[in-house]
Formats: sequence, C-alpha cells, structure tokens
Amino acid sequence: MSTTTPAVSVVICIYNGEKYLRQAVDSVLSQSLTNFELLLIDDGSSDGSLDMLRQYAQKDSRCRVFTGKNQGVIHSRNMGNQQALAEYIAVMDADDICMPERLETQLQFLKTHPDYVAVGSRVLLIDPEGRPIMPFLLASTHEEIDAIHMAGRGGAIINPSTMMRKSAFMQVGMYRENSLHAEDMDMFLRLAEVGKLANLTNTLLHYRQHPGSIGYKHAKTQQASAAQVAKAAYSRRGVPHESIVPATLPEVEQPLPEDIHTKWAWWALHAGNISTARRHGFQALRMRPFRASNLRLLFCLLRGH
Repeated sequence: MSTTTPAVSVVICIYNGEKYLRQAVDSVLSQSLTNFELLLIDDGSSDGSLDMLRQYAQKDSRCRVFTGKNQGVIHSRNMGNQQALAEYIAVMDADDICMPERLETQLQFLKTHPDYVAVGSRVLLIDPEGRPIMPFLLASTHEEIDAIHMAGRGGAIINPSTMMRKSAFMQVGMYRENSLHAEDMDMFLRLAEVGKLANLTNTLLHYRQHPGSIGYKHAKTQQASAAQVAKAAYSRRGVPHESIVPATLPEVEQPLPEDIHTKWAWWALHAGNISTARRHGFQALRMRPFRASNLRLLFCLLRGH
C-alpha cells in the first residue's frame, strides 16, 4: 500500500461471493482514477472468496483484505467504512460491476459540490448472467430522493452506486443494525439531514438482479423496516405521525420465481433488450404454461415489443 493517502476508499463486503467476485473487483481495479484503495471485507465466507481476495492483495498493493466470523452485511459495511483512509468512500457489492469512469466522475462531483454528502448514479439492471434488463433511475435531485425515502420507499439511491463523505457517514452514526434490509434507506434519510444527496444521470454501475437478493428474498421484512425508518425520520424532523405515508402502503407479497422472471421479461422488453426479455419470458412460461397473463407476454415476446 502506498504511503500517499488515497483519494477514494472503495469498500466491498463479501459473503460466499466467489461466483461474481472477479468481475466486481476487476471493474474497480480498472478505473480511470488510479489513486484509490480497495477494502475487501470478508464476512466469514465458507467458499473460495477469501483465497481469491488474498490473491488480489498479493498482486495489487491497493487491495486490503479484512476477515472474521460471519456477522452480517451491516457490521461488515460499518467496519469497512471505518477502516477507510480516504475522506470519500465508494460503496460496492460483490456481484455488481463498476463502469471505468465511476470513481473519477463521482469524486469530481463531490469535490465541486461541497454541500453534497453523497452521490449515486443511474444504474443498468442486469440479470444473473450479466444480460441487460433495463436502465434504472428513480430521481436525481436531493428533493426528489428525500421525498421518495420519506414516503417509505427505497431505491431512490442504489446503495452500491454511492460515493459518500466519510465525515458525514460517521457524523450520522453509520449503518444501523435495527434497520434490517432498509439500513441504506435509513442512512440516506439521516445523511439528508446534514447535507444534500444526488444521483448522476450517467450509468456508472451494472446492478445485478437475482432471486436471492434482499429485495426479492426479504421483500416483506424490507417493506416493514422501510416504514419504521420513515417513521423515525418524521419524528426526528418534527413532522406529526398522522401524516406518515408508509402506513397506507399495500403489503408486499414475496415474489415467486416465475413472477421474477415475468417482471424481468417485461422490463427488458420495454427497454428494447429483446434477447434478455425472451430468455426470461420463456422461462416464466415454462414454469407457468397455463397462466392467462402469460399469453399476452408470449405474443409481445414473439412480436419483439
């Protein structure tokens, strides 16, 4: 590791992530900005992840590996961010892919906008094999992002697309263990109380979707946590509880595998990614061949729009 303080600290938390790990790490090491450190936080993996991380550390002095018993992603993220040497921390997941200009672009934004404490970006949703599903960006301005979060909805900033100021992260108390599966939304709400948030309209991350991800596997728990996180924000900001929007949100159902493939098919079709749409649409049809709504999907897949 160089004795020069890095401009950015990139933090990746890993638990049994060897399937996509090389793509994620290689995308960071290939950045146009070269003055960074890469903190690789192994959360007690039982697969080959740790060996892979140590190999990277031997080859590239910018890589620092930390490991210990499995304590969960919130603990790992906090530990990694605390170990960061730079003032600017880029969050990253072990199954996503950074675009080469990500660090340089986000660092430039934060340096030229001192009133902003965190910045995310537009992302490209990809399927488990890396095929494009669709671009995704809910909001770009601080006001839009904060309003979505205050309504009890996540996803206004994609956590692994984020670069933040370490000083602000520490000031608001890091990720909190009592916000399970909505810890990023909780942190963004607290960050919004000490500075501004933004999303760049550049696509700077390929954000991998898979049925085992938190948003699919723990949908109900995530929604309940998000509602509690929003209520806490209303309380901190002195807004009466009777005006809290999350209380009116419909309950989220745990999606079935065929429903996930159907959703990806429609998303990809509307985005013009016909090959991806057909792959997941035909998979949904194989799983539920007699579902009435699948007839319309089949027709649109064959037509190509």
